[in-house]
Amino acid sequence: MSLIHTYILKEIFKFFLLVLVSISMLFFIIDFIERIDNFMETDLPFSRFIEYMLLKIPFILNQILPICVLLAILITLGLMIKNNEIMSIKGSGISIYYLLQPIVLFGVATSILLFFISEFLLPITSEKANYIWYKEIKKKSSLSSNEKNIWIKGDQLIANISFFHPAKQTAHGITLYFFDQQFHLIKRLDAKTGNYINGQWTFHSPVYQTLTITGETETVSYPDTLSLAVDFKPEDLVRVVKKSEEMSYKELKAYIEKVRREGYDSTMYQVDLYAKCSFPLICLIMSLIGAGTALKQSKISGLAQPIVFGVGAAFFYWMMNSISISLGHAGQLPAFLAAWSTNIIFGSFGLLSLLKAEGVH
Repeated sequence: MSLIHTYILKEIFKFFLLVLVSISMLFFIIDFIERIDNFMETDLPFSRFIEYMLLKIPFILNQILPICVLLAILITLGLMIKNNEIMSIKGSGISIYYLLQPIVLFGVATSILLFFISEFLLPITSEKANYIWYKEIKKKSSLSSNEKNIWIKGDQLIANISFFHPAKQTAHGITLYFFDQQFHLIKRLDAKTGNYINGQWTFHSPVYQTLTITGETETVSYPDTLSLAVDFKPEDLVRVVKKSEEMSYKELKAYIEKVRREGYDSTMYQVDLYAKCSFPLICLIMSLIGAGTALKQSKISGLAQPIVFGVGAAFFYWMMNSISISLGHAGQLPAFLAAWSTNIIFGSFGLLSLLKAEGVH
């Protein structure tokens, strides 16, 4: 590796660590302040809360690595432009594309790092952090799940749901058991699907039974729909269902196959599967955007401009990606396009910026 490449790579890495630590500490402090009140209401040792906060670190890194890459490259190249180093390199006849080699290398390395975090660290730490938060701190112990099967214990009610689709807020394979104060089974409802509408669950084509104290069927009705106010809401089911980020690529792929075999809609999980491959590449894309944007500048008076641009670019990426993923979850966009469209748009912008940068002197 040449001296120029080594110098650029060292400067990028230095500013990357500086930005990473700064933003991580900001996220960590904000999250700590937001959640400390909930912890103080429990009798858990403070070390347990510190463990929870440490388990959140991979999630924070997963969110901020791309913007750290972008800011590090913008700051590094911005200072080189300000100090006329880029002009000197161009004047010596070296193509700016030669300068891209360490930048691309850094983008590839951070993309691999981001994939490693999301594939190996995040599934483990997210599951443990959610257990501490919901089970130990929030005391949400009335819900449990085994893969897709969800069990809920409410006030004189036990519910079993085979599968819940978070995007559509639709429950499948529903069985509700109603009890009296002496815990005698008095009613049972079975339905294929149910939707949460206006504060109530509406069950479609249910079988609704009333039972005697001895457990014998007293009456059976078959209404087209039946609306009931029960003890659980969609957000409760979302919380207990194992999330895509809590599964590795292999686990999520196997989960999708199982969902499909049992006849449920796997669109949302298919989008998340593609996103597991597309999202880590944003580090490489951000490095190209940062390089193309900075190298088009002939002069720069300070670091405010590249920092503002970096924050703005990251904001628009997350906004567009969130909208695209949401449309994919809702079935409005094909799964592959929902996961990759934002990368395609921003990647094209980065490449166009680089093509224009060579001609700038």
